[in-house]
Amino acid sequence: MADGIMDAAVLLRYETAMRPPEKHWAPWLDEQRNKIRRALAELERDAIAELASHFDVAAISVACALGYIDFRHPDIQWRSDTPKLAAWYAEVSQRASMQQTQPPV
Repeated sequence: MADGIMDAAVLLRYETAMRPPEKHWAPWLDEQRNKIRRALAELERDAIAELASHFDVAAISVACALGYIDFRHPDIQWRSDTPKLAAWYAEVSQRASMQQTQPPV
């Protein structure tokens, strides 16, 4: 699941950072944002209990994907649509390993 989020997020970043605005294709950009939102909704609905049960490689990958969205796509305000996922991320973001790997502000 996190890999789908990252695929769409990286494509979205590449399109908006590397191509001139006049060449942006709005429907495609919207669909990448929608892919991210759908994946986050699925995590909220189907995986929050698993994520909360232990901090393994799957949970780490989701946490990293959420951090990337916050860093590169702050316009995707995902927390209001996925409050359980947001609460989980707020908690795991306090872990030393997560704090030590935050991108510079």
